[in-house]
Amino acid sequence: MQIRVIKAGIIIITVIVSVLTQGTQSDGKVPIQDSIQDSIQDSQSDGNIAVMTIKYTDTQGVSEHTTLKIELFKDQFPETVKNFKGFCGTVSIPQGNGNLKAYGYKGTVFHRIINGFVIQGGDVQHMNGLGGISSLEKYNWGKFPDESDQMMGVPGYPRRVHDKVGMLAMANSGPNTNGCQFYITLSGSSCTHLDGKHTVFGEVIEGLDGLMRLVRTCKRGSGVSEDDLPRIVKIHLESDLSQEISDFEKKEL
Repeated sequence: MQIRVIKAGIIIITVIVSVLTQGTQSDGKVPIQDSIQDSIQDSQSDGNIAVMTIKYTDTQGVSEHTTLKIELFKDQFPETVKNFKGFCGTVSIPQGNGNLKAYGYKGTVFHRIINGFVIQGGDVQHMNGLGGISSLEKYNWGKFPDESDQMMGVPGYPRRVHDKVGMLAMANSGPNTNGCQFYITLSGSSCTHLDGKHTVFGEVIEGLDGLMRLVRTCKRGSGVSEDDLPRIVKIHLESDLSQEISDFEKKEL
């Protein structure tokens, strides 16, 4: 069954933390700037921001790129975010022949684009909407359940719904059938019927203009080859550095 969304950016910011003092201070402590930098570097692999660069061909045949920065709601949806973050790298999944095969979002296409509705991708298996594996070993790399308690909001968390452009959510084929595919909303009003049925686990915080330009101008449709579909060419995780520094300085003080 083809996974569907019922009926149917990121500007990479390089932050340089200036090290004002080198070496060890006279009291034997490592300068706070060095400690901050070490803390930030250690946290990158478990970052809460996904940076995704997409390459596409416009209707004039010109190759374009756009980059999105996506905040992930990891505290509210830990399993869903863990699954997504797994595919931001590579996941080695056992095959029927006993061998391992690596899967990840890099190189995958956005196979479904409906202006005013959603842009859908993340099929790490088939690139066409038929794939449904997850990156979660605890579910034998298969479909995993909705985090239903959080989907419509619980004390301490806001309701995560399809109320604006740029919301990141899981595509599915019914309750508790989450896998690898995701979509990003292109409207704040045409996706509300999906509320409570699809886990909204992130939000585009930079790059929306580029995303909307992609949707308006990219080649798509039944006559377009897979090579011309919008494709993720780079993806990685990074921390919210400003928050990292603030939290670390508070602890040091």
